[in-house]
Amino acid sequence: MKTFVSEGATWNIGFFDGQQVVWPNAEVLTGVTMRLLHQVHEATSLGPVNLSDLPRMEAAFATNTAIGVRAITAINEVEFPDVHPILETLRKEYEEIPAEAV
Repeated sequence: MKTFVSEGATWNIGFFDGQQVVWPNAEVLTGVTMRLLHQVHEATSLGPVNLSDLPRMEAAFATNTAIGVRAITAINEVEFPDVHPILETLRKEYEEIPAEAV
């Protein structure tokens, strides 16, 4: 049985496969941070992410407007680093998005 990863209760999840950021192509509420990062990070794709795909991912992260980009260090028995260059890149890209005047 395939089990797909989609999102958390108050955050979106993303992965880095070594080449690009992969956002799960699932029924999710697209968060503001996820949408903005998808717009500014060029190497991005949408695709199904199965639990069996996790060992080939180099990094996992959560996004929401309160935290920006936060490392996810484990999903079940699969561990991910809490420090990875993609996390710093995404944080920097997110922080550089110009604010909108209200």
